[in-house]
Amino acid sequence: MPPGSTTSPPLITHDEQTHPRRWLVLFAMTGSLAMILLDVTVVGVALTTIGEDLGLSHAEKQWVMNGYTLAMASLIALCGRLADSFGRVRSFVLGMLVFTIASAMCGVAQSGLMLVAGRAIQGVGAALMQPASSSIVIGSFAPGERGKAMGVYVGIPMLFLTLGPLIGGALSEYVSWRACFFLNLPIAAGALLLTARVKPHPGPRVRVPVDTSSVLLYLVGLPALVFGIQQGPEWGWATTTVAVPLVIGTIASILFVATERHRSHPLVALRLFDDRGFLGAAVVLFCSQFAMTGQVIFMSDFFQHELGFTQGQAGAALLPMMLPTLFIVHVAGRMYDRSGPRFPILLGTLLATGGLVVQALAAPHLRYLPIAAGMVLFGFGVGLLMSPANTDALSRAGPERRGQASGVLGTTRQVAASTGIAVIGAAVAIRGTAAGHWVAAAAFACAFAAAFVLITGTAPATDARADGADA
Repeated sequence: MPPGSTTSPPLITHDEQTHPRRWLVLFAMTGSLAMILLDVTVVGVALTTIGEDLGLSHAEKQWVMNGYTLAMASLIALCGRLADSFGRVRSFVLGMLVFTIASAMCGVAQSGLMLVAGRAIQGVGAALMQPASSSIVIGSFAPGERGKAMGVYVGIPMLFLTLGPLIGGALSEYVSWRACFFLNLPIAAGALLLTARVKPHPGPRVRVPVDTSSVLLYLVGLPALVFGIQQGPEWGWATTTVAVPLVIGTIASILFVATERHRSHPLVALRLFDDRGFLGAAVVLFCSQFAMTGQVIFMSDFFQHELGFTQGQAGAALLPMMLPTLFIVHVAGRMYDRSGPRFPILLGTLLATGGLVVQALAAPHLRYLPIAAGMVLFGFGVGLLMSPANTDALSRAGPERRGQASGVLGTTRQVAASTGIAVIGAAVAIRGTAAGHWVAAAAFACAFAAAFVLITGTAPATDARADGADA
C-alpha cells in the first residue's frame, strides 16, 4: 500500500493471466449483459398488446415485469457464489442456456401463467450469467486495461437498457410482441458460439461447505423483501399481502447478515464491505441504480401522457440521456486506468445531480428541450461513474471471490432498482414528475457524499498493486 493510505488492500491478491483473445471474450460477455438489461425494459411498452392478446389481468401484466426482476434480484448473489465454486465459465454457459430456453418459452406462451413462469426462469438464467460474465471480463484483462474493458462491458448494455422501450414498441407495432423474446435467441447463440471458440479462463474454483440454514434465510429473506418493495406502490404498504412479506423479509435478512458475519465459510462474502473502497462503490452503485431505473421507466410514461409522444417517440426521447453515456463511459474507463476511481466518480455524481435538478425545474413547464438538456448532463454523469465504480469494486475482491463480489454488487443494483421504482413512483404519483426528479437528485447527492468519504484519495485497486504491497 502507498504510504499514508487509509484504504485496506484487496482481500485476495492473486495474479491472473491476460487472455490472448480478451477482446473477443469481452464481446461475448457484453452481448450477454446487453441481453439481460434489454429484457428489463423491452417488454414494458408491449404490455398493452400482450395483455390484449393473452387476456391478462392487470396483476398478470404487472408480474410479466416483476417476475423477471424478482428472480434475478433474489438469486444473483447466490449465483455469484456458485460461479466461484463450480467455475465462472460453466455458470455463464448454464445461465445462457436457461435464459435462451426461457426466452423461447415466453415467445410461444399461450397464457399469462406460461409467460410469467418463462419470465421468472429468464431471471434465474440472468442471475447465473451476470456475476460470471463480469468475473470473466475482469479475469481476462491485465489491471491496466480493466477500466477500458469494463467501460465497454457496462456502457453498451446501458444503451440497450434505455433503447428497450424503443425496440419493444417497434417490434410489437410492426412485427409481434413475441419478437421481443425471440430477439434473444440469435444473441444467445452468438455469445455461446463465441465463448466456445475463445475459451475464457475458467478462473480459480473454491469449494467450501454450505450451511443449509444460511441458504434458507437467504431464499426467504431477500425474495420476500424485494416482493414487498415491488408490490407496495400497487397494493398499498399497509395491506397484509405487502406488510407481511416486508416484515418476514426484513427479519430473515437481518438474521442472515448477523449469522453470516461470523461464519468461516459464509454463503455471501459480506466481509467484502469491510474494504472502504468496496463499500463506497456499492453505495454509489445503489444510489445510481435507484435513480436511473426510475428515470428510464417514469420518463417514458411522462413523455407519452404529459407531452403526447407516441411509444416510439417516447423511446427516442430518452436518447439524450443514453448517447452521452455510451460516449463517456469509455473515457471514464481510461481515466480509471490512469488515476483510479476518485475523480470520475465524484465528477459523475455531481453532473448527474445537476442534470436531475435541471429536469426537476423544467418538468412542470412541459417543454422537452430543457428536459433534454438535463438528460444530457445526467447521461454524462452516469457514464463517468458506473464503469470506475464497478471495476474498482471487482478488482478489490481478488480472483477467488470475484464471482461473489459481482453477485453482491448485482444484488445491490437489483434491490436498488426495485426500491427506486417504488419510491420514485410514489413521489410521481403524489406530487408529479418533478418530485421524482428531486428524489433521484437526492439519491445522487448521497452517492457523492459516500464517494467523497469512502473513495476519495484511494489509488486504483489492482491485483498487481496489491501484490507489490504485500511483498
